[in-house]
Amino acid sequence: MVDDLLEKIAPSLRCVRIIYDQNIPANVERLRNAEAASALVGMTIKATELHSASDIERALTDFAHPAASPPEVSAVCLLR
Repeated sequence: MVDDLLEKIAPSLRCVRIIYDQNIPANVERLRNAEAASALVGMTIKATELHSASDIERALTDFAHPAASPPEVSAVCLLR
């Protein structure tokens, strides 16, 4: 179901960076669900653990500057 939805809303999306707080069990579960669904449609998840507010800034800066982040990352999701 989730894999069908992913294909419908973003058929060309191949890689997503997920920033999450690993101390929140629901976020860890959401990450696992995203990884499982993404595997069904050939998408890659690049997870970044959140330890401080500066981690968000660093991840978004990396995303904005392709030299610092692989160009295949085409979306960022923040779990909070």
